[in-house]
Amino acid sequence: MEASGSMDLVESALALATQVFVKRQPEIHLFAARFKEQGGDIGGARASYQLVHAEISTGLLEAIIKHAKMEHCLVNQYLG
Repeated sequence: MEASGSMDLVESALALATQVFVKRQPEIHLFAARFKEQGGDIGGARASYQLVHAEISTGLLEAIIKHAKMEHCLVNQYLG
């Protein structure tokens, strides 16, 4: 979808999924976080990860690990 320039469509679909249709499913939020991370929206990715392990599925190990890996990679990029 990125090649065809439809990233806005993807972002809109993810917003609908995470806010309306399956908003209590941690998997969709983890997918959205990874999508945002890959797209360079680090703040959005952090917010998605934090939402999962703070409100949707408290203590979900997968969310904590993925969030920690993202932060670890960011620190490594910063430190070079």
